[in-house]
Amino acid sequence: MTKASSSTTKHPSKQTKSKKKQLNVDKSRTLSSKIKQKRIDARTKALQYKKEHPNTSLRSISKLFQVPIATMSKLYNNKTQIDAAMGRHRYFTVQEEEELKKWAMDLMDHGFEMSSDLLLMKAQDMYQEKYHDSAKHISHGWYQSFMERHEEVMTRLHEFMSLLRKKQQDPALVNKFFTVLEECISQHDILPHRVYCCDEACIVKGTPSNHLTLARLQREHLRKENLTVQGECLSSMLVCFNAAGKSLPPFYVLNETFLNGDSHHCNKMPSDGLDASASGHSTPSIFKQWFEQHFLKNCSRQRPVILLLDSHASHVNFEMLQIAKEHNVILFALPPHTSHHFQPFELTMCQPLETVFEQFSREQTRDEIVWTTKELLELLCLAQEKAMTKSNIILGFANSCIYPCDVEQAVAKVPQTENVSSPTKNKHTTKKKTKK
Repeated sequence: MTKASSSTTKHPSKQTKSKKKQLNVDKSRTLSSKIKQKRIDARTKALQYKKEHPNTSLRSISKLFQVPIATMSKLYNNKTQIDAAMGRHRYFTVQEEEELKKWAMDLMDHGFEMSSDLLLMKAQDMYQEKYHDSAKHISHGWYQSFMERHEEVMTRLHEFMSLLRKKQQDPALVNKFFTVLEECISQHDILPHRVYCCDEACIVKGTPSNHLTLARLQREHLRKENLTVQGECLSSMLVCFNAAGKSLPPFYVLNETFLNGDSHHCNKMPSDGLDASASGHSTPSIFKQWFEQHFLKNCSRQRPVILLLDSHASHVNFEMLQIAKEHNVILFALPPHTSHHFQPFELTMCQPLETVFEQFSREQTRDEIVWTTKELLELLCLAQEKAMTKSNIILGFANSCIYPCDVEQAVAKVPQTENVSSPTKNKHTTKKKTKK
């Protein structure tokens, strides 16, 4: 008996706090119901007064019974009911805003940058799906009020943006990314053949017109000294592979200025594996086309599937996110400035691909030769077959700590950043003390 009584009176302070909270909730509910009843009574009296005195203006009646003029006009014209809620029309319910908040938080947890335009596009899509009204556009004022109502989204956004602005690799961002990735893999029991990674490499024309070099997209310094950094991009290739060692068929983006009249198709590439752009790099529309017509067609049929991307602007698109959600593809964006640590293609495949491509290009290069698009694509297909082997792909995923996912090893790869400002202040203070 004593044990049972002691267990019930173990935390009296917690019980009193919960009782106080419940009392406050009950008080607020009764108060709101009383206020609502007062509003209904005022509206009823105002309508009755208008029927008895039809010559009296709505403005004077609204002042007399303290009913807003807009509400009074809607009641008189039968556009609203007496017991309708006061205030402006809300676009979404509390539950719908919670779903929108969860979508934004998950997007940032997966490494994608959250912007006001992206959130407004998602809200606009939800509004059109709910009301089937394409003429209504949600304004930026709603975005500001949404952020005020959900402060946790604002704080998470500020934390994420502060980490993105840092030039060095931040261990906190890496830890967060790999923790979410590990939870996603274990939650859905995802096997290696359902973990994919995508990257983009470009073919740069050097100072000799016939000398070509393969370089990773957005690399600041090219490996060869005789090539200019502003070298023209002839073509870029989107490579995609899974943790089981399988590589998807190649997809190439040609530069429109270097297109000639010959046939661009070669036997080693699929018919839908080619597109063109003004710069030779992928654009949001091209990447969306690759995802819909190339990736979904060749990836595993089992769902969900994880696809890891670089934080390129061409990869982050609201329409792309919607298509991925419809096909149960979970997108992750690698932490910024960490591709040399966590991009499998750069760790074990980019260097062999460069070496094989340059070797093949030297063998086929002659003086004053003009490279045709078909020859270039055949050369790329051969180099990709030689360099992107099953062993290289599996080793790349293991070295990047993506699969098997190892959070501790991933954080250990990133250099620990030290606070430079605090020790300098301490040095100055100690010097002043010694002088005294």
